[in-house]
Amino acid sequence: MGNSESRAVLSDYLDELGQCDLAVDTEAAPLKEEFWNTIFDTPLSIEEVFEIITPEWVRNLRDERPYNMQFLLRKIVGKIEEVCSTGLVDHQQDEGPGSRELTLGQRTEALQCVRLLTRIAPFLFEDVDAEGTLTLLWHAGGLVVRDCGDSVVVEPAPPPTERSTDGKDEEEMNGDGASEGSSVEDEADLASAPLMYRILRALQWLLFLKDFTVLPPQGASLPLPTHRVESGFVWKGGVGTAEKLPVAQNNEILSARCEVLKCLLTLLSEPLFQPISSYSSDPSRVLLTFCSGDLPYTANLFCSLMSTVVAYDPKGYGLPYGSAFSSGSQEALVDLSSQVLCAVLDFNPSVENAGSQMVKSHRTGTGPEEASNNSEKADSDTDEAAARRRFSSCAFPPTGSDGDASRPRNVYRIMAKGVDKPTELDFIADGLVRIVATVDDAKQTYLPSSRKPVPFFQESLILLWHLITINPAFRKRLCSRHTEDVILHPLLDLLVSSRNSQAKIGLLHMCSFILLVLSSDRDFAVALNAPFKGRRLQDVPVFTGTLADLMTLSIYRVVSDALFVAATAKSPTTGAESLIDMMLTSLCNISAYVRSFCLESCIKILDLLKRFSKPHWLFKGPLNHNAVFFIIESLNNVIQYQYEGNHQLVYSILRHKEVFDALKQLKLPKPSPSVSTVPSTAAESSVDGDHGTSGQEQASQETGENPVNEFDEFGRAVGSPEERVKKQTALMHQAAGASGMGLIAATGMLKRSSLGDPSAAEQKWAPTEAWLEEWKSKLMQKMETIDRLFNALYPKIVSECESEGVTDQNGVLELLKDTTMVGILPVPHPIVIRTYQQNAYTQLWFTSYLWGVIFTRSQALPLYDWKKIQLILINQ
Repeated sequence: MGNSESRAVLSDYLDELGQCDLAVDTEAAPLKEEFWNTIFDTPLSIEEVFEIITPEWVRNLRDERPYNMQFLLRKIVGKIEEVCSTGLVDHQQDEGPGSRELTLGQRTEALQCVRLLTRIAPFLFEDVDAEGTLTLLWHAGGLVVRDCGDSVVVEPAPPPTERSTDGKDEEEMNGDGASEGSSVEDEADLASAPLMYRILRALQWLLFLKDFTVLPPQGASLPLPTHRVESGFVWKGGVGTAEKLPVAQNNEILSARCEVLKCLLTLLSEPLFQPISSYSSDPSRVLLTFCSGDLPYTANLFCSLMSTVVAYDPKGYGLPYGSAFSSGSQEALVDLSSQVLCAVLDFNPSVENAGSQMVKSHRTGTGPEEASNNSEKADSDTDEAAARRRFSSCAFPPTGSDGDASRPRNVYRIMAKGVDKPTELDFIADGLVRIVATVDDAKQTYLPSSRKPVPFFQESLILLWHLITINPAFRKRLCSRHTEDVILHPLLDLLVSSRNSQAKIGLLHMCSFILLVLSSDRDFAVALNAPFKGRRLQDVPVFTGTLADLMTLSIYRVVSDALFVAATAKSPTTGAESLIDMMLTSLCNISAYVRSFCLESCIKILDLLKRFSKPHWLFKGPLNHNAVFFIIESLNNVIQYQYEGNHQLVYSILRHKEVFDALKQLKLPKPSPSVSTVPSTAAESSVDGDHGTSGQEQASQETGENPVNEFDEFGRAVGSPEERVKKQTALMHQAAGASGMGLIAATGMLKRSSLGDPSAAEQKWAPTEAWLEEWKSKLMQKMETIDRLFNALYPKIVSECESEGVTDQNGVLELLKDTTMVGILPVPHPIVIRTYQQNAYTQLWFTSYLWGVIFTRSQALPLYDWKKIQLILINQ
């Protein structure tokens, strides 16, 4: 049968499945085994499957023929379970225990089932809370047919204790449930399990099927392992196993892994279809089930995914154009592995938000009705459920810390937190840094395109973020062992290069979060005193100094542009404020440990203080004064703890005495009868000084009375295309920063209509005397150290310069070196280190950013209908 003829036959069969009613027609072709043999035995590529199965066909089957949809899904999962059973050890063989070899036909059937699931799965989640979808996927027993005499009714199956074992239900269990020839543990329980549980279980088993996705010396044995690692079935060594673990694989194995992971990622993408208002309170049922630890090979999957990602060498053989010799299947596998790993590590269910009763009841081994009617037996049910898990040695604990099997948990986060061997921590850190650095390495080549950045560097950044926040040992090892230039330079390169790109706002905030967490580690801050000898970053001035100077100048460039966005916006609060606070917090964290700032860094730090001290900025928003506090605290840290090596910074402070005097004399402007808030003009945000202004600030001065943020009556930006791009960047910052929720990757941002826009409530904010006095009094206390510095040094320096005839900077620096501040400065204050504190808004931002990245990179095939996406807003 030719390929075109096979496609035509399969198309006709699927049309027949969509038109007939299996609940009524007992003679329909889909009830015959030959019908399904033809569907599963027809070899089609994933592109052909997407072409044959249309969205309209899937939606019609889901809505008009739910029993047919259930029949199709059960046939698919039953076939996968049948194929997987061939990988089990057969103890009945005469030659001794062994497993049957997977035939070419069975491999074709498994791939066909996976491709059908990949195509159908996204449409099952388009209305995740619909009663029909919940019954189809999550009700124990699914849908059954009840004969009412003159008619038949399709309804949810009765509870397991009341279910009949004769008639059509029994036939359905044998035909559509667990296959008769499959050897699976607790087959009766599996037949009555929710359909989605069986699908996830079958796919995870398929990921470690002998001769399909792994090549172990022998097959698997029942019960299948869940929480312990079977080294013979691990894809690659390094995490959870020996790094030099011998594993065999070929292109067919790699291709099969990619197909199954793609299908699995599609199933895990249920959050994309959840409204943002209910995502936190009603977490994804698929992720709750998948991350519970009940599925086979859970520990193996974590170790395999992590090792596959971090062991990947994107440089090939280390030669120019070496990536051309690397396997395309290998890179695709690493790409999908990183996305699946990020998806499961991002999921963080709370005890209060345990999800649906269907998911919880399956984990505890009781039906929803039984669970509600027997609450007094909860403890005994939990003990029984834990006993039935058949666990042995642990890679993660069988139950939660309190021993309650019904409490939601994510065992992947537990395993990530439990990685503590130095060799494994180094293996993970080296691999992630190597992948992230490909973007920076691609810019340092003499031959054009001789090195290419990997397409999944954003996923690697997200994975790095989760590891440094989940596993303190990993963060400590990363900061203490690695040369900071190895991780800092690529991170700052991504940070600076994404600051003005509308498509990279999410990446900009992601880098700033990582930098904030790293800066809170003392070892990281101390290591920044190493001299910088690498490549200069774009838009960062040339300097001779340390890694701390590189970080300071990069922060200045990002903050400077963010300040322009915030200062030219009409709203008193934009997303740029949160970015500014994070950047200045990172600078404040490292300031107490920097032995010496170079001249360029000193100039930029005081330049920022001058700009943030302007009344226009301070009176524009209720929290804008925080920027001044961060810079003043940074200066205090240097003066108190690193005075001996920072005479250039002290000299810069003395030169800006008028800035500090202006802060002391700060008063509210006289109110204008025509406006209720302080006016905002681009010209007021420009810098008056010797160091010039940025290109954006010069542009704002040239526009005069026509700033780039003007809108027409319909809220549309007006002006030239360049001006509109700048305005859009400001809006993207606003979406990214307000309440910690942000823009997603290249095309999406959070839908915030249900949560409200925090900035909208502050549109009418106006500064008051009480507000000014409250924070100004605190500022005066923080400026005590600087005041004493001025009182002791300023008159002395002026006098020495006049008497000695000192006219150049070097002479003043020599005078400062000969001066001691012992006994003059107040008692050193404690060093305050600030770091990231997780909250609901930031967790939601990371989730939406991750799924935005996955969505934008998963549309080579029309996998998702963007009109049905609810978590993020898609800009066309």
